[in-house]
Amino acid sequence: MKERYDNLDKNIIDMYVNTFNNTKEYNEIERLILIGTKILSCNKKRLSVDVDIDRLFDELRYFQYYEIRNDINILNFFLPIILSTRSIQSSNRIFMNLVEKITHFYKKTNKTMDYILELFCYDMAIRYRLGNNNDVYELFEMIREGLINFDIDFQDKKNKVNFHIKKIKYIEEVHKYIDDEDYSVNTGVLRIIRDAFLEKGGDYTDIGDISVYNTLCNNDKLSHTNQNETHVADKKSPTFYKEANRDLYTNEKYAFLKSMSEFVLKIRQYNIDIKKYQRQEKIVDFSKYKVGDEILDPILNRVKIIDSYTEDDVRIVVIDSKTGKYTFRYKIRK
Repeated sequence: MKERYDNLDKNIIDMYVNTFNNTKEYNEIERLILIGTKILSCNKKRLSVDVDIDRLFDELRYFQYYEIRNDINILNFFLPIILSTRSIQSSNRIFMNLVEKITHFYKKTNKTMDYILELFCYDMAIRYRLGNNNDVYELFEMIREGLINFDIDFQDKKNKVNFHIKKIKYIEEVHKYIDDEDYSVNTGVLRIIRDAFLEKGGDYTDIGDISVYNTLCNNDKLSHTNQNETHVADKKSPTFYKEANRDLYTNEKYAFLKSMSEFVLKIRQYNIDIKKYQRQEKIVDFSKYKVGDEILDPILNRVKIIDSYTEDDVRIVVIDSKTGKYTFRYKIRK
């Protein structure tokens, strides 16, 4: 029996699925979105959404072996949290516990305050879009009012001052655009919000920026970027957007993303029981297995070793799983 979804549910599913590029493989930011989805949990009694920090810890331990941390916009790591919560207050409560951890992991601690403010603006834009609203000027008015009232009770005085200085800059940027629609917005997510709502396309090269743009595109005209199989698109090649074509997805990938979006919905509706993850003392070392071996892994579930070889002083192991192929790299100790 098929699930029956209302318009908001359908918009959440579409926004989640269409955030991903229309190629077979997942890129770095998409891997982060999947991690952000898998750490979600909910409490039926308290009607609340939360994240499993122990699960996040082990997910990121694996991530270091199969991805290279590039200097990209990591804002969409938080997309599943926004889509699974019913209010900005609920998502902000979770963000405060996560932003410092993920910026530390990506060595972006100098941008922690910026990510807090960007998340606030991005959260408002997503909820506005999910309501089938398209007026970017009305949205910027809402963001301005929201930022004015947005405050965080920092214990450290230096952090508090830094936060308010940055917040004033964001408010000024929003105010300039409201007063002059030709004003060139230059502040991170605010520029992407403007471009996505006005369907300007843009010349983004950072796959994190492109991902945010794709998330915010109108679901009826949702666009994807023609991306190379690289972490950051070639700056010499123009970035362009085209109508989403689900035929370009593999059936397996589309089905998996659809199931992940439905999982987000179940979290939002407090309609799923999730066992607390037990942090592993040691993560699985796939380099110890042979091609053809199948392993039941606590993070990646059932996986199969499909290739294993040595290149210079690195042991490379390719595994296949429900979430696609992963290439793990283990430095050989001499």
